[in-house]
Amino acid sequence: MSFFETMSLLNRRQVFKTAGGMIAALNLPRVAFADGEPAGEPHYFMHIYISQGMDSTSLFDARPLGFTQAGKIHNYFGVEPTEWVGANGHKTLVRSTTDILKPYKDDFSVINGVVMNTAFDGHDQNALTMVSGNPFGGKWFLPELAGGKTPLDYLLFGNFFYSGALTNASLGLVSSTYGISSLVKALGNRNTNGASEDAIIGRGLMAASNQGGGAGLFSSGAAKMSAGLEGSKGLIKLMKQVQPAVGGPSAENDTKTMIEFLKRGLTTQLFYAPLFDFNVDSHAETDAKKIPENYPKITQMIADVFKTLKSTEFSPGKSFLDVTTVVVSSEFTRTMRQSEKPIDNTGTDHNPLGNSVLVGGKGVKKGCVFGATDLDVLTNNEFSGVAPYHSSLDSGLVKMMGKPIDFATGLPLVGGVNEYDPAKFLSFSNIANTFMDMFNLPPESRWEMGRNLPKAQSLPFLRG
Repeated sequence: MSFFETMSLLNRRQVFKTAGGMIAALNLPRVAFADGEPAGEPHYFMHIYISQGMDSTSLFDARPLGFTQAGKIHNYFGVEPTEWVGANGHKTLVRSTTDILKPYKDDFSVINGVVMNTAFDGHDQNALTMVSGNPFGGKWFLPELAGGKTPLDYLLFGNFFYSGALTNASLGLVSSTYGISSLVKALGNRNTNGASEDAIIGRGLMAASNQGGGAGLFSSGAAKMSAGLEGSKGLIKLMKQVQPAVGGPSAENDTKTMIEFLKRGLTTQLFYAPLFDFNVDSHAETDAKKIPENYPKITQMIADVFKTLKSTEFSPGKSFLDVTTVVVSSEFTRTMRQSEKPIDNTGTDHNPLGNSVLVGGKGVKKGCVFGATDLDVLTNNEFSGVAPYHSSLDSGLVKMMGKPIDFATGLPLVGGVNEYDPAKFLSFSNIANTFMDMFNLPPESRWEMGRNLPKAQSLPFLRG
């Protein structure tokens, strides 16, 4: 069944809520597009979220071995990083953990030096900043991108621990491959073609909705419930068509199952938050020392997602990666070291001042490197050229921070900036607003640079 044939099953936007089996949280709120088929090719969106704070210095924003010898940054790889050169000529140093992603280098761009927050360094505050633009929560940008045009605003595969602070997170499905399998099996045992219970309830609601000419509060509510009951049958038909991937949880299988939801027209928005068998939040030196062996699991997961999207046909000559914008981010990165520990036996702490983000797929400029972080020059084994704003935000100089950005090119700004001005730095608000531009959201949806500040500038250099 094609995308447009699937949409023909959905004739009205109504409200229907239920719960199912092993599903962590399930709300099936809408039953439809507005009347008529959607115009043009769909635009999907996928946010891959690495929880606990991924260390960008062990991926796409490394430092030379001499910085470790000077006691400035941990390096449990024991070798020099290599150069990753973008199609725009901008470079960054990378660890061997990124080798797995080299086959997909032309499918995504690297953005370094993304400021998440300057006031908070907690997991929850920065995760909420990442998805809502506010450290205390608010509107999640994924349901906003959905625009109310599909039964589900989003499908969340995995765990997002801070969704309770999001005011628009109820209109989606939170599950796993196993949960989806259980749901589809349960729906397969339900008669959706006019079960007697449905018929009895439907007749009762129809009669109630006609009382008093349908103008009363009770009759109006009954009419809405009746429409929801009818609409749910169309939704269940679509859910029953989902074919969960066979086998245990894996990035490849999870992506295949998520694509099923896109194919059936159930949603256009995916949030993937896989869990790993190691501690990404590497405060302990024992965890930090395992980064060289553990982080390839993260990059392998990302590679498997890109491979599956790229190898799954959307239409002749076009893959699902061609119609899906993909972003990979964590709530923050890590400090270069812990100042009270020796450099060869140190863990890492939270750093929201200079994150790395990957963006790829539809609508973005791919294969490039944008942005950069400071604390990248040593003179006599000490950092040189440190801006006053950095010292005020990080007196111990253990947090690499994003450099001021040239918004015309996406490259570090040439010229001195002494005071922190969010209008001169890359933030996740800039990235999110760029996505909102891609999806033609109204201007009032854009995030501000901070409380009571103007809207953050979107990134024309990121559009492709």
